[in-house]
Amino acid sequence: YTPTTKIYNIKGDFQMIGNTNMTLQSYSDDGNNSSNMIYVDVDGIPNTLNSSSATLEFPIENGMIPACSNIIYAGLYWIGRAHDGTSANTFSVTKSVPGAGTPTTVNFTGNVSSGNSANYTTYTMTVTRQGSINNYYPRYSFSSTTSGQPTVQFEFLNATPYIRYRINNGNWIEPTNQSTANSGNLRTTTFTPVTIYSESGGITLSVDRLVRDSRTNRTELDYISNATARISVTGTYTPPADITKNYDKSVVYLKHASEGSYTTISAQDINFSQNIYYPTTNYGYMYSAYAEVTDYVKTHGLGEYTVADIALREGDGGGTGFFGGWGMIVVYENSKMKWRDVTIFDGHAYVQGSTTVSYELPVSGFRTAQGGDISMKLGLIAGEGDRDIAGDYFQILPHDKLSLPTPAESDWVYLSHSGNSTTNFFNSSIPAPAPRYPSYTNNTGVDIAMFNIDNTNNSIIKINQTSTRFRYGSTQDTYIIPVIAMAVDAYIPDLHAYLSVAS
Repeated sequence: YTPTTKIYNIKGDFQMIGNTNMTLQSYSDDGNNSSNMIYVDVDGIPNTLNSSSATLEFPIENGMIPACSNIIYAGLYWIGRAHDGTSANTFSVTKSVPGAGTPTTVNFTGNVSSGNSANYTTYTMTVTRQGSINNYYPRYSFSSTTSGQPTVQFEFLNATPYIRYRINNGNWIEPTNQSTANSGNLRTTTFTPVTIYSESGGITLSVDRLVRDSRTNRTELDYISNATARISVTGTYTPPADITKNYDKSVVYLKHASEGSYTTISAQDINFSQNIYYPTTNYGYMYSAYAEVTDYVKTHGLGEYTVADIALREGDGGGTGFFGGWGMIVVYENSKMKWRDVTIFDGHAYVQGSTTVSYELPVSGFRTAQGGDISMKLGLIAGEGDRDIAGDYFQILPHDKLSLPTPAESDWVYLSHSGNSTTNFFNSSIPAPAPRYPSYTNNTGVDIAMFNIDNTNNSIIKINQTSTRFRYGSTQDTYIIPVIAMAVDAYIPDLHAYLSVAS
């Protein structure tokens, strides 16, 4: 491989993976990234502000063993929009990050009342009145602001056994060793501690005593004001802290799951004039970057890859919105696979929104097989296509129309795949079957797609063909395309030695 090789004639194919590094603060499957956007950050490392992962897999063909394939090329692309105006190529971002502060040992016991948080945790307790007239009782709910943490509810009933609890609306459980005492209108019950949350190497939060108004006919306010829970918080607490990142659009960080630390990946041009394009005052302020990572991917092979700290900013990016993500193209070979010509062509194709525009993309240099049904696969990475804005498309010209200097509109064939439609091709979808984290339906401005083009009866591309033409455009949505890849069944002479004896 070399950085200039764009067509690979191999027994093999290409694979494409990637993910988004931003999402809507209020996510929805059909939301638009013109709303408030926040970082995706999955790696659990406080010093990275954004990160996402995807798994490189090779589909099985002709009984091949994917791990025995030879990786011959890998290219990493990252895209984004970090400003809604003049866009600096380097800038700083400061963000308060949970768990980024200095750890401290905690051994705390105290009372918490309704509406207050449990010290050193993300949990808040609220009290509500349950039951019916003359048989009221309080419910204590512990819930976290951190997504995925369990919600635990206690109820202080009017008869023994007084206390019961449940986790995430599951079955009610009665804690053991309950002991109850009354003092005036207050009733107190202690019990074997119930663990609400326990983090390995971190904080454990538990409850072992509840206090309530013992009367059964009080207002909800009476129960709320008189209810407390005794909590214990032990372990190691790491507070949030401000992290400042000096971002550079030409730099990201790549890590395979087998590695404990990231490798710095730099686009091969530090002056922002190549690899690929970093507009600062035009083209919608959307940028795209590229670096060859063949050696890294050859060394680490199949598995999960994570890309972190793409130069992005949270917030409201105006009518176009903020977005950002990454994609990787891997070309590989295996002796059991079919012969294919794999073509990669990249650049920075910008399509302006709210207008009717189209552009042609001629492709040549490959040669399809000399017989049989020709299979054709297309892959592409794009930025800023919206799910709720139609009018964008991607087309191909059938082989019998290639000689026309100006094809008619009806000559072009609209393309689509399982995650989009012909009239909304760029719609923030990543329909790849390989695992990725997070796996959103709406990737808010990031498209990564591989799909087979329907070539029934060789109607689109024929045998012994050496060129084709694509067209892309829009009537509403704006977007960029940094790279497209194509694979077709190839023509390869199969040479055999012939021995004869002349008498």
